[in-house]
Amino acid sequence: MAASTEPRGPLRLGVLCHPTYGGSGVLASELALSLAARGHDVHLFSHQVPPRLAASSGPVQMHVSQGLP
Repeated sequence: MAASTEPRGPLRLGVLCHPTYGGSGVLASELALSLAARGHDVHLFSHQVPPRLAASSGPVQMHVSQGLP
């Protein structure tokens, strides 16, 4: 069975982020922005807005939670 070469539509993606010192917030933000720039529907889930996305009103949809229920 050969792999399909037909283009697919955009994906709906969720990225989990725990922005702390060490770069995980930077990595998650850059990944989310890059995927959104390719036309995908990207949602970033975190307990606070990562600094890289704080000034952005761009294509990444933020979901901020204060903690687990």
